[in-house]
Amino acid sequence: MMKSNEIRTGSTWGRGIVAVFDDRVSGFEVSSTSGGMLPFTIHKDAFAQELAQGGDQYRYDHPNGFVQNNPDGIREIRLYPYPLSGDGYSEGDGNFGVLNIGTGNQGLQALRNQIINGVTAEDLVMEVGTAELTFYDSFGGPETYDITGSPGLDGGLADAIESVEGRIIGFFLHDNVVLSGANAIYTIVQVRFGRVMNIRLTGPPHLRGMYIQPVSYSGSGVKLDPNAPSSDGLMGLVVLARERSGFRDTACVLFFGFGERRMSAA
Repeated sequence: MMKSNEIRTGSTWGRGIVAVFDDRVSGFEVSSTSGGMLPFTIHKDAFAQELAQGGDQYRYDHPNGFVQNNPDGIREIRLYPYPLSGDGYSEGDGNFGVLNIGTGNQGLQALRNQIINGVTAEDLVMEVGTAELTFYDSFGGPETYDITGSPGLDGGLADAIESVEGRIIGFFLHDNVVLSGANAIYTIVQVRFGRVMNIRLTGPPHLRGMYIQPVSYSGSGVKLDPNAPSSDGLMGLVVLARERSGFRDTACVLFFGFGERRMSAA
C-alpha cells in the first residue's frame, strides 16, 4: 500500500525510484515562474482553526475546470475579509487583510493589478528588500517580515477579486498586527496556497468573503531546510529518497493530504 506523501515511479528498465514529499519549508522565492502570490494575509491561528473546523460546501471539478456546490471533504477558509475569519482575531480594526506590497502611493489600481496578476518580485524587493523570503534560518530559527496593510473593505476591488475564482493563489500568514487602518503593520511568518472556491462580496458583512480550499504547493520557489519545521504537507518538494529494483509501473500517484496528483512516469 502506498504511503501518504510518497511518490513511486517505475521505469522500462524494471527499476523503480521511490521519492518522498519533503515539507520542511524554510522559505519561498517569488519570481515569474513561481505560484502567483496575492496581497492577502490571514492570522496563522485563524488559518489553522478554519483548516480544522471550517465549512465544506464546494468541490473543484478537475476534468471540467469549474467549482461545484457539493462537499468534497476538504474544508474551506475565508481568506478575505480577514477580521471576519475565525473567532477572536479582530485585531487591526479598519483593515481587512489586504497588504500594501511595494505599491507606494499608487493606491487602488496597484492593488487591483496585484490581485489579477500577482505580486511581483520587484514589489517584494521594494517592500521588504528581497524577493526570496526566508522564514526559518539554517538553525531553524524563525524570521519574519513587516508589511503594511491597506484599510477598508473597498468595493473597487470586487471585480479584481471575482476574476480569480477557480484559480490557485498564494497568500500570506501573519502572527501579529499593530495599529490599525492605513497604519496597520502585519508581521508575516509564512506563505500558503489555496484554490478560490467562492466569492461573495455583497450582502450582510458576516456572509461576505473569498473562500478558498488549501492545496499542497510543490512548485517553483519552495526552499527546503532540514532544520525547518514541517508544513504539515501544505508546501514542499518531491525529492529522491532511494531506488528500488523490480518495481514497474507507468504512472505514479503523489498523495498530498489534500487530494492527489497523478503524474506520468519518467
